[in-house]
Amino acid sequence: MRNYLIIGIIVAIVVFLVFMIYFTEKPVKKLTGLEIANMSYGFFDKMRRSNEWYNYSQTCKEEFPLTNCKIDSNSYPQTNAWVMLANLGLYDATKEQRHLNNAKYEMNVLLNNCKNPDDIYCLWVLVQMSELYKRAKDPDYLDKIQNFADKLLEIKTEEGVMMKGIETREFAVAFSLTGDQKYLDESLNRLKTAEEYLKSEGVLYVVNDLQVRDFVCSVELAKLELYKVTEDEKYLNDVKTFFDSADVGTHGEDLYQLTVIQPCIESLLTLYFETGDVKYWNQALNLTYYMITYRWDSPLNMAKKYNGDGGFLFQTYQNENMKTVTDTGYAIYLLSIMKDAKFEIVKWR
Repeated sequence: MRNYLIIGIIVAIVVFLVFMIYFTEKPVKKLTGLEIANMSYGFFDKMRRSNEWYNYSQTCKEEFPLTNCKIDSNSYPQTNAWVMLANLGLYDATKEQRHLNNAKYEMNVLLNNCKNPDDIYCLWVLVQMSELYKRAKDPDYLDKIQNFADKLLEIKTEEGVMMKGIETREFAVAFSLTGDQKYLDESLNRLKTAEEYLKSEGVLYVVNDLQVRDFVCSVELAKLELYKVTEDEKYLNDVKTFFDSADVGTHGEDLYQLTVIQPCIESLLTLYFETGDVKYWNQALNLTYYMITYRWDSPLNMAKKYNGDGGFLFQTYQNENMKTVTDTGYAIYLLSIMKDAKFEIVKWR
Protein backbone atom coordinates (compact mmCIF):
# COMPACT_ATOMS: atom_id res chain seq x y z
CA MET A 1 0.00 0.00 0.00
CA ARG A 2 2.83 2.34 0.83
CA ASN A 3 4.45 1.70 -2.55
CA TYR A 4 1.20 2.64 -4.31
CA LEU A 5 1.09 5.86 -2.32
CA ILE A 6 4.65 6.75 -3.32
CA ILE A 7 3.92 5.96 -6.96
CA GLY A 8 0.77 8.09 -6.78
CA ILE A 9 2.72 11.03 -5.38
CA ILE A 10 5.37 10.70 -8.09
CA VAL A 11 2.70 10.57 -10.81
CA ALA A 12 1.01 13.66 -9.35
CA ILE A 13 4.32 15.54 -9.33
CA VAL A 14 5.01 14.56 -12.94
CA VAL A 15 1.53 15.65 -14.04
CA PHE A 16 1.97 18.97 -12.22
CA LEU A 17 5.35 19.59 -13.88
CA VAL A 18 3.96 18.77 -17.31
CA PHE A 19 1.09 21.18 -16.68
CA MET A 20 3.51 23.91 -15.63
CA ILE A 21 5.67 23.38 -18.71
CA TYR A 22 2.91 23.33 -21.29
CA PHE A 23 0.14 25.48 -19.87
CA THR A 24 1.89 28.24 -17.93
CA GLU A 25 2.84 31.27 -19.99
CA LYS A 26 6.49 32.01 -19.46
CA PRO A 27 9.26 33.90 -21.22
CA VAL A 28 11.07 32.10 -24.02
CA LYS A 29 13.77 34.68 -24.56
CA LYS A 30 14.29 38.32 -25.40
CA LEU A 31 14.82 39.40 -28.99
CA THR A 32 15.72 42.79 -30.38
CA GLY A 33 13.54 44.51 -32.91
CA LEU A 34 16.16 43.83 -35.58
CA GLU A 35 16.32 40.14 -34.71
CA ILE A 36 12.55 39.82 -35.06
CA ALA A 37 12.64 41.75 -38.33
CA ASN A 38 15.26 39.41 -39.75
CA MET A 39 13.35 36.33 -38.59
CA SER A 40 10.23 37.62 -40.34
CA TYR A 41 11.88 38.39 -43.67
CA GLY A 42 11.69 34.79 -44.89
CA PHE A 43 7.90 35.14 -45.13
CA PHE A 44 8.42 37.13 -48.34
CA ASP A 45 10.27 34.28 -50.07
CA LYS A 46 7.36 31.99 -49.30
CA MET A 47 4.85 34.45 -50.77
CA ARG A 48 6.76 35.49 -53.92
CA ARG A 49 5.26 34.56 -57.29
CA SER A 50 7.17 33.47 -60.38
CA ASN A 51 6.44 36.89 -61.98
CA GLU A 52 8.10 38.60 -58.95
CA TRP A 53 4.81 39.87 -57.56
CA TYR A 54 3.68 38.51 -54.22
CA ASN A 55 0.64 36.58 -53.15
CA TYR A 56 -1.01 39.12 -50.90
CA SER A 57 -2.13 36.86 -48.08
CA GLN A 58 -2.10 33.47 -46.43
CA THR A 59 -5.11 32.23 -44.49
CA CYS A 60 -4.74 29.81 -41.58
CA LYS A 61 -7.60 27.80 -40.16
CA GLU A 62 -7.32 25.66 -37.08
CA GLU A 63 -8.52 22.13 -37.51
CA PHE A 64 -7.60 20.30 -34.33
CA PRO A 65 -5.08 18.72 -34.00
CA LEU A 66 -3.61 20.26 -37.18
CA THR A 67 -3.36 23.82 -38.44
CA ASN A 68 -4.10 24.30 -42.12
CA CYS A 69 -2.49 27.37 -43.77
CA LYS A 70 -3.24 28.12 -47.40
CA ILE A 71 -1.68 30.78 -49.62
CA ASP A 72 -4.43 32.86 -51.22
CA SER A 73 -4.33 33.58 -54.94
CA ASN A 74 -5.00 37.33 -54.72
CA SER A 75 -2.15 39.70 -55.61
CA TYR A 76 -1.75 43.47 -55.81
CA PRO A 77 1.15 45.54 -57.16
CA GLN A 78 1.54 47.55 -53.97
CA THR A 79 2.79 44.49 -52.08
CA ASN A 80 6.19 45.02 -53.73
CA ALA A 81 6.22 48.52 -52.26
CA TRP A 82 5.85 47.15 -48.73
CA VAL A 83 8.64 44.64 -49.26
CA MET A 84 10.68 47.57 -50.56
CA LEU A 85 9.94 49.53 -47.38
CA ALA A 86 10.94 46.55 -45.24
CA ASN A 87 14.28 46.44 -47.04
CA LEU A 88 14.78 50.16 -46.53
CA GLY A 89 14.18 49.72 -42.81
CA LEU A 90 16.75 46.92 -42.70
CA TYR A 91 19.18 49.01 -44.74
CA ASP A 92 18.92 51.91 -42.30
CA ALA A 93 19.36 49.54 -39.36
CA THR A 94 22.34 47.58 -40.74
CA LYS A 95 23.83 49.71 -43.56
CA GLU A 96 24.12 46.50 -45.59
CA GLN A 97 24.06 47.33 -49.30
CA ARG A 98 22.10 44.19 -50.19
CA HIS A 99 19.00 45.62 -48.54
CA LEU A 100 19.19 48.80 -50.63
CA ASN A 101 19.74 46.66 -53.74
CA ASN A 102 16.69 44.57 -52.81
CA ALA A 103 14.63 47.74 -52.39
CA LYS A 104 15.66 48.94 -55.85
CA TYR A 105 14.73 45.57 -57.31
CA GLU A 106 11.27 45.71 -55.74
CA MET A 107 10.85 49.25 -57.10
CA ASN A 108 11.66 48.06 -60.61
CA VAL A 109 9.10 45.26 -60.36
CA LEU A 110 6.51 47.75 -59.12
CA LEU A 111 7.18 50.21 -61.93
CA ASN A 112 7.09 47.47 -64.58
CA ASN A 113 3.65 46.47 -63.37
CA CYS A 114 2.40 50.05 -63.07
CA LYS A 115 3.46 51.53 -66.40
CA ASN A 116 -0.08 52.81 -66.91
CA PRO A 117 -1.14 53.50 -63.33
CA ASP A 118 -4.90 53.44 -63.82
CA ASP A 119 -5.05 50.91 -60.99
CA ILE A 120 -5.48 52.82 -57.73
CA TYR A 121 -3.29 50.24 -55.98
CA CYS A 122 -0.37 51.59 -58.01
CA LEU A 123 -1.02 55.07 -56.66
CA TRP A 124 -1.07 54.25 -52.95
CA VAL A 125 2.69 53.67 -52.78
CA LEU A 126 4.13 57.18 -53.10
CA VAL A 127 5.35 57.30 -49.50
CA GLN A 128 7.33 54.09 -49.97
CA MET A 129 8.67 55.31 -53.32
CA SER A 130 9.76 58.58 -51.74
CA GLU A 131 11.68 56.73 -49.03
CA LEU A 132 13.70 54.91 -51.69
CA TYR A 133 14.28 58.15 -53.59
CA LYS A 134 15.65 59.82 -50.45
CA ARG A 135 18.28 57.09 -50.14
CA ALA A 136 19.06 56.27 -53.78
CA LYS A 137 18.64 59.78 -55.29
CA ASP A 138 17.68 58.32 -58.67
CA PRO A 139 16.00 61.14 -60.65
CA ASP A 140 13.87 58.58 -62.48
CA TYR A 141 12.21 57.72 -59.17
CA LEU A 142 11.33 61.38 -58.65
CA ASP A 143 9.78 61.56 -62.12
CA LYS A 144 7.67 58.51 -61.38
CA ILE A 145 6.53 59.94 -58.04
CA GLN A 146 5.42 63.14 -59.75
CA ASN A 147 3.66 61.22 -62.54
CA PHE A 148 1.83 59.06 -60.02
CA ALA A 149 0.84 62.10 -57.95
CA ASP A 150 -0.55 63.82 -61.06
CA LYS A 151 -2.55 60.71 -61.88
CA LEU A 152 -3.88 60.63 -58.32
CA LEU A 153 -5.14 64.18 -58.84
CA GLU A 154 -7.14 63.09 -61.87
CA ILE A 155 -8.96 59.93 -60.86
CA LYS A 156 -11.66 59.14 -58.33
CA THR A 157 -10.37 56.92 -55.54
CA GLU A 158 -11.92 54.85 -52.77
CA GLU A 159 -13.55 56.72 -49.94
CA GLY A 160 -12.70 56.17 -46.29
CA VAL A 161 -10.46 57.41 -43.50
CA MET A 162 -7.50 55.14 -44.19
CA MET A 163 -7.44 55.86 -47.93
CA LYS A 164 -7.73 59.62 -47.51
CA GLY A 165 -5.10 59.55 -44.78
CA ILE A 166 -2.72 57.75 -47.14
CA GLU A 167 -3.44 60.23 -49.93
CA THR A 168 -2.92 63.19 -47.59
CA ARG A 169 0.57 61.86 -46.82
CA GLU A 170 1.30 61.18 -50.48
CA PHE A 171 0.49 64.70 -51.63
CA ALA A 172 2.46 66.15 -48.73
CA VAL A 173 5.46 64.04 -49.79
CA ALA A 174 5.04 65.12 -53.42
CA PHE A 175 5.04 68.75 -52.28
CA SER A 176 8.18 68.27 -50.20
CA LEU A 177 10.05 66.74 -53.17
CA THR A 178 8.87 69.12 -55.89
CA GLY A 179 7.80 72.34 -54.17
CA ASP A 180 4.65 72.38 -56.33
CA GLN A 181 1.89 74.13 -54.38
CA LYS A 182 -0.88 72.11 -56.03
CA TYR A 183 0.25 69.05 -54.11
CA LEU A 184 0.12 70.83 -50.77
CA ASP A 185 -3.32 72.25 -51.57
CA GLU A 186 -4.59 68.77 -52.39
CA SER A 187 -2.99 67.31 -49.28
CA LEU A 188 -4.94 69.79 -47.15
CA ASN A 189 -8.15 69.02 -49.05
CA ARG A 190 -7.80 65.29 -48.47
CA LEU A 191 -6.99 65.80 -44.81
CA LYS A 192 -10.30 67.63 -44.41
CA THR A 193 -12.07 64.74 -46.14
CA ALA A 194 -10.34 62.20 -43.90
CA GLU A 195 -11.35 64.13 -40.78
CA GLU A 196 -14.96 64.22 -41.97
CA TYR A 197 -14.99 60.48 -42.54
CA LEU A 198 -13.44 59.93 -39.13
CA LYS A 199 -16.50 61.43 -37.43
CA SER A 200 -18.63 58.50 -38.59
CA GLU A 201 -16.15 55.71 -37.86
CA GLY A 202 -16.89 53.28 -35.05
CA VAL A 203 -15.65 54.05 -31.55
CA LEU A 204 -12.98 51.54 -30.49
CA TYR A 205 -12.72 52.70 -26.89
CA VAL A 206 -13.22 55.76 -24.70
CA VAL A 207 -10.52 57.16 -22.42
CA ASN A 208 -10.11 60.56 -20.74
CA ASP A 209 -13.44 61.63 -22.32
CA LEU A 210 -11.91 60.97 -25.74
CA GLN A 211 -13.64 58.69 -28.26
CA VAL A 212 -10.87 56.82 -30.10
CA ARG A 213 -12.25 55.90 -33.50
CA ASP A 214 -11.30 53.29 -36.06
CA PHE A 215 -8.36 54.25 -38.36
CA VAL A 216 -7.71 57.44 -36.37
CA CYS A 217 -3.94 57.01 -36.56
CA SER A 218 -4.07 57.20 -40.36
CA VAL A 219 -5.20 60.78 -39.84
CA GLU A 220 -2.64 61.49 -37.10
CA LEU A 221 0.18 60.14 -39.27
CA ALA A 222 -0.99 62.34 -42.14
CA LYS A 223 -0.87 65.40 -39.87
CA LEU A 224 2.69 64.53 -38.88
CA GLU A 225 3.64 64.36 -42.56
CA LEU A 226 2.17 67.81 -43.05
CA TYR A 227 4.08 69.07 -40.03
CA LYS A 228 7.35 67.78 -41.48
CA VAL A 229 6.82 69.49 -44.85
CA THR A 230 5.28 72.76 -43.63
CA GLU A 231 6.80 73.12 -40.11
CA ASP A 232 3.38 74.36 -39.00
CA GLU A 233 3.22 73.63 -35.26
CA LYS A 234 -0.56 73.24 -35.27
CA TYR A 235 -0.27 69.80 -36.85
CA LEU A 236 2.29 68.64 -34.30
CA ASN A 237 0.25 70.03 -31.42
CA ASP A 238 -2.92 68.33 -32.68
CA VAL A 239 -1.17 64.96 -32.78
CA LYS A 240 0.42 65.45 -29.36
CA THR A 241 -2.96 66.35 -27.88
CA PHE A 242 -4.51 63.19 -29.28
CA PHE A 243 -1.80 60.79 -28.10
CA ASP A 244 -1.49 62.46 -24.71
CA SER A 245 -5.12 61.56 -24.09
CA ALA A 246 -5.65 58.37 -26.12
CA ASP A 247 -3.13 56.15 -24.28
CA VAL A 248 -2.97 53.83 -27.30
CA GLY A 249 0.07 52.04 -25.88
CA THR A 250 -2.19 50.10 -23.51
CA HIS A 251 -5.07 49.59 -25.92
CA GLY A 252 -3.66 47.23 -28.54
CA GLU A 253 -6.55 44.80 -28.07
CA ASP A 254 -9.07 47.58 -28.67
CA LEU A 255 -7.28 48.79 -31.82
CA TYR A 256 -7.60 45.20 -33.06
CA GLN A 257 -6.47 45.17 -36.73
CA LEU A 258 -2.86 45.75 -37.78
CA THR A 259 -4.03 48.35 -40.30
CA VAL A 260 -5.08 50.37 -37.24
CA ILE A 261 -2.22 49.42 -34.91
CA GLN A 262 0.77 50.00 -37.18
CA PRO A 263 0.05 53.65 -38.14
CA CYS A 264 -0.27 54.32 -34.39
CA ILE A 265 3.18 52.84 -33.79
CA GLU A 266 4.70 54.89 -36.61
CA SER A 267 2.97 58.05 -35.36
CA LEU A 268 4.36 57.51 -31.85
CA LEU A 269 7.87 56.88 -33.18
CA THR A 270 7.65 60.02 -35.29
CA LEU A 271 6.44 62.02 -32.29
CA TYR A 272 9.37 60.75 -30.26
CA PHE A 273 11.92 61.73 -32.90
CA GLU A 274 10.30 65.13 -33.40
CA THR A 275 9.91 66.00 -29.71
CA GLY A 276 12.44 63.84 -27.87
CA ASP A 277 9.74 62.99 -25.31
CA VAL A 278 10.36 59.43 -24.14
CA LYS A 279 6.70 58.86 -23.24
CA TYR A 280 5.94 58.48 -26.95
CA TRP A 281 8.76 55.96 -27.36
CA ASN A 282 7.41 53.98 -24.41
CA GLN A 283 3.91 53.92 -25.87
CA ALA A 284 5.34 52.73 -29.17
CA LEU A 285 7.24 49.98 -27.31
CA ASN A 286 4.09 48.84 -25.52
CA LEU A 287 2.03 48.72 -28.70
CA THR A 288 4.79 46.91 -30.57
CA TYR A 289 5.05 44.38 -27.76
CA TYR A 290 1.32 43.73 -28.17
CA MET A 291 1.80 43.30 -31.94
CA ILE A 292 4.62 40.80 -31.42
CA THR A 293 2.75 38.81 -28.77
CA TYR A 294 -0.60 38.53 -30.55
CA ARG A 295 0.12 39.06 -34.24
CA TRP A 296 3.56 37.54 -34.96
CA ASP A 297 3.52 33.92 -36.14
CA SER A 298 6.89 33.36 -34.52
CA PRO A 299 9.40 30.81 -35.84
CA LEU A 300 10.15 30.12 -32.15
CA ASN A 301 8.23 26.95 -31.38
CA MET A 302 6.66 28.03 -28.10
CA ALA A 303 5.44 31.34 -29.51
CA LYS A 304 4.28 30.24 -32.96
CA LYS A 305 0.59 30.62 -33.72
CA TYR A 306 0.10 28.60 -36.88
CA ASN A 307 2.92 27.44 -39.19
CA GLY A 308 5.55 29.71 -37.64
CA ASP A 309 6.75 31.29 -40.91
CA GLY A 310 7.36 34.75 -39.42
CA GLY A 311 4.38 36.46 -41.02
CA PHE A 312 2.22 38.98 -39.13
CA LEU A 313 -1.50 38.42 -38.74
CA PHE A 314 -3.90 41.09 -39.94
CA GLN A 315 -6.19 39.99 -37.13
CA THR A 316 -6.70 36.98 -34.91
CA TYR A 317 -9.42 35.25 -32.93
CA GLN A 318 -11.32 34.43 -36.12
CA ASN A 319 -12.12 31.07 -37.67
CA GLU A 320 -9.77 32.07 -40.45
CA ASN A 321 -6.68 34.11 -39.66
CA MET A 322 -4.95 36.06 -42.40
CA LYS A 323 -1.26 36.91 -42.67
CA THR A 324 -0.39 39.52 -45.30
CA VAL A 325 2.74 40.71 -47.08
CA THR A 326 1.81 44.35 -46.46
CA ASP A 327 1.34 43.97 -42.71
CA THR A 328 4.54 41.94 -42.45
CA GLY A 329 6.49 44.48 -44.52
CA TYR A 330 5.23 47.34 -42.37
CA ALA A 331 6.08 45.41 -39.19
CA ILE A 332 9.64 44.74 -40.38
CA TYR A 333 10.08 48.43 -41.19
CA LEU A 334 8.86 49.51 -37.74
CA LEU A 335 10.94 46.87 -35.95
CA SER A 336 14.01 48.00 -37.87
CA ILE A 337 13.49 51.51 -36.51
CA MET A 338 13.31 49.95 -33.02
CA LYS A 339 16.30 47.76 -33.82
CA ASP A 340 17.92 47.78 -30.36
CA ALA A 341 14.74 47.57 -28.29
CA LYS A 342 14.34 44.19 -26.59
CA PHE A 343 11.03 42.34 -26.57
CA GLU A 344 10.20 39.40 -24.33
CA ILE A 345 8.80 36.57 -26.42
CA VAL A 346 6.17 34.64 -24.49
CA LYS A 347 4.35 31.37 -24.96
CA TRP A 348 1.37 31.82 -27.28
CA ARG A 349 -1.11 29.65 -25.39
